[in-house]
Amino acid sequence: MRESWTDERLDHLNHRVDDGFKRMDERFGHFEKHMIERFDQAERRTNERFDEVDRRLDRADKRFEQVDKRFEQIDKRFAQVDKRFESVDSRFEQMNERLIELHRLMIQGGIAVFGTVLVIVATVFATSL
Repeated sequence: MRESWTDERLDHLNHRVDDGFKRMDERFGHFEKHMIERFDQAERRTNERFDEVDRRLDRADKRFEQVDKRFEQIDKRFAQVDKRFESVDSRFEQMNERLIELHRLMIQGGIAVFGTVLVIVATVFATSL
């Protein structure tokens, strides 16, 4: 036998459906609140981690700045060394020029001595004849 739907039964069904939706809304509200809390926690942890990465990168930047300063000092020292080498090079050039002059003088002296010996030999040879 089929039951008929009375206003009372429809009102009861309607009330049960409304209660079910209220429970679902409460559950979804609780779930949504829980998810928001979890997302907020995840966001805070992520932000903390990024902040730590930023601090580490800042420290690395400072270290690189110090390294750059050290390289600048080294470059200055190399510039000083270059100037010293240029000074040494000029001294070697002067010494080389002096040695060349000495070599020329020795050759000229040798020629003069040879010429003198030749004149003496020729004179001795001419007087002995």
